[in-house]
Amino acid sequence: MDGLDLEEVLDQFGGVLRAAIVRTAPAHLDVDDIEQEARLRLWKALTEERPIGRLDSYIYRVGVTTAIDALRKARARREEQWEDDEGRSVEDRGVDPGVPPSTWPEALSRRREVVLVVNRCLKKLGDNRGRAVGLHLHGVRRREIATMLHWTEAKVRNLVSRGLKDLRECCRAAGIEIPETW
Repeated sequence: MDGLDLEEVLDQFGGVLRAAIVRTAPAHLDVDDIEQEARLRLWKALTEERPIGRLDSYIYRVGVTTAIDALRKARARREEQWEDDEGRSVEDRGVDPGVPPSTWPEALSRRREVVLVVNRCLKKLGDNRGRAVGLHLHGVRRREIATMLHWTEAKVRNLVSRGLKDLRECCRAAGIEIPETW
């Protein structure tokens, strides 16, 4: 391989390797671990002394395939670990193991139920509290709510605070716990 060693190759193309991994690997995987594995693969390929055409292209492919392999391994580990509250595995439940538990039918059904209860309780809050809390739950800041509705910030703060308290109580009565962070 024209006398190139791993260190020389990485000095010249290390950025290509890292970029390929970062571009391919999902955020939940450790890029440094994947890069270490890719470097090992590259070292093995260089010691075999077989001809490599375009080195930059080859290094890019090593980065991409290593990232894809790491993703496959992570999915396989996750599939082995997924069980529901009764200890049933994914296979016992007939659920596609590639689908995260948060999207299983029970989770989606529960989420819909929560949304219905919250909407019902929001309607019970009255016009001003309901609008203020609804906007707050959609991520609108209190200052922006005040500007939009031509209210003072103090009014918005009081309406949101009292409205969230009432919303939690209403939802609790319906069997749904709303986090204090809302």
